Amino acid sequence: MPKSKAARACLAAPYVFKTRECRVYGWGPLRACNFPDGLTVITRSRFRRGRRLRTFWVLDPGSSLVYEAAYVAILSAVGEELDALGYHRIHALAFRRAGVAAVLPLPSRGGKSSIASLMIDDPETQLYSDEIPLLKKGRLYPFPVRIALFPDVARKLGLEVSTTRRFPRRIYPEKILFPIPQSRVAPAAPLGRLFYPAGTSFFAVRFVFNVVFGLGTPQMAQYMLRIDNFPRLARIAFSRFWTAVSIIARKTECRPVRLTGSVSQDKASLDRFSEPPASEPDSRHERRP
Repeated sequence: MPKSKAARACLAAPYVFKTRECRVYGWGPLRACNFPDGLTVITRSRFRRGRRLRTFWVLDPGSSLVYEAAYVAILSAVGEELDALGYHRIHALAFRRAGVAAVLPLPSRGGKSSIASLMIDDPETQLYSDEIPLLKKGRLYPFPVRIALFPDVARKLGLEVSTTRRFPRRIYPEKILFPIPQSRVAPAAPLGRLFYPAGTSFFAVRFVFNVVFGLGTPQMAQYMLRIDNFPRLARIAFSRFWTAVSIIARKTECRPVRLTGSVSQDKASLDRFSEPPASEPDSRHERRP
């Protein structure tokens, strides 16, 4: 897009808010994100033949961060559409083992991606996502974006880093990306287990906040979210809240897991707690000495 056209689009749209990364303009169908180095991402929403379409333009003045800007913008727009359909992201590691779908919410740098990278090579485990799985009415759905690891972490895990794609970021350290093979992606299934770090207080409240406010996910940076459509936003907020509360109300099995910071040990703990409980022996057929 020509620089003059991008500048006019930003000036024509009213200022909305400012984040650590950019200034955001546009209350209506036009949304513009202006970054400090001149990089600009613009999207326009419109209806055509009964369908809502979005068009994206990127003004790149030679910035090495265009990939991150485009990724966040598109993921933000996709997230809104998923929310409108009832599929809500949660900042967590989600996997399936022994036929049971499980979720482990963890903060940034909590080890989710490192554990997921080991699970890829485990034939007994499948992944929904290492970062933002989808929840809808008590069911888990896969959202297998690439696993992003710091280079030093990937080397410690024995992963090949020379041929992988690098992901430079504006205010965070660079990461490298590893795809999740299609054969390792878990199918949709009811959420069977909800893990949480041992010692966490008010876990149920934290879980609801995680789903409703998207703590740590791109929901916190919805640069493309149309905040002028208040009925749509209200429906999304209520759907997120009801999804989280219904999972707790169903008394989904919650298990504390003690994390040590060692990736292999933490994965072994999750594997152990994910196994179904051993069946009790039938005393009627028990042999007596």
